[in-house]
Amino acid sequence: MKKFEKIASLVTGGMFLLTTTCFAVSRTVNAPNGLILREKASSSGKVIKTISDNEEVEILEKDGDWYKVKYNNDEGYVFAEYVNAEEEVEEAKEQKEEKDNTTENKKEETAVAEKNSNNKKAKSNFKIYIMPSVTSKTIGSIEKDQTVTVNYELNNWVNISAGDIQGWARKYFLDIDENKQEDKKEETDNSNTENANNEEQPDKETTTAENNEKKDESESKEDEKQNTSTTYKEEKTGYINASVSANVRKSASTSSDIVTILTKNTQVKILGEEGDFYKIQFQDYTGYIAKYLISDKAV
Repeated sequence: MKKFEKIASLVTGGMFLLTTTCFAVSRTVNAPNGLILREKASSSGKVIKTISDNEEVEILEKDGDWYKVKYNNDEGYVFAEYVNAEEEVEEAKEQKEEKDNTTENKKEETAVAEKNSNNKKAKSNFKIYIMPSVTSKTIGSIEKDQTVTVNYELNNWVNISAGDIQGWARKYFLDIDENKQEDKKEETDNSNTENANNEEQPDKETTTAENNEKKDESESKEDEKQNTSTTYKEEKTGYINASVSANVRKSASTSSDIVTILTKNTQVKILGEEGDFYKIQFQDYTGYIAKYLISDKAV
């Protein structure tokens, strides 16, 4: 009887192992400004901590665009795009039938068709940035008539892939049909956070800078109705004091279109003010930015 119980226990244990998740080896974080570890696989998930660039994490499983990872003694979710995982984490399947192969082939054909529909030709030469901001690091360049793949869009920016490079470019450099824009679930991540001191890379629906402006949203309607515009006789110099980046908008309102995104400590010219916004200039860009995101000195 005891021998039978031992055999049954071994069989049960073997069946359990077959149904557990396969784990990949540890990989490194690829996010210059750090990557947020959240309690759930969502940009609205509670922040556990920020993992520094090049830190190692153990990938436990994949959940859509997110990885469940273990970092030191903490477990949570990070945006998969910013982890250098050479092998994806997949759930082990107990049975594989021929119809699975048929389903996979159909998925591959659909994926190829979708990828081809996202291939766009460059209208002129342009640079590829690591973040959707002209002040961020340049990681590559594209020549006129070269074809790239558009992964998703964020306001006036597009995330593209060209060979081994993936980054951000201004939308107007590509031949994109404005009537066929597609939305993609977010990030950023690229870059959405509830904690001003714990910013992550731009997510795929909003940017870090938009979170910095949340407290202005309740006042935006009043700003639109009654703003006193003042132009300075002498230009002033200011610096972006956001923890990562800040939005420059077309008009003095948080609901206005984004002209560009500037990173922390970028120097700008202050041309005037309107309500709770400064009118600023950076290179060829002119727009408005919330006053509390500008300081007299670099921080």
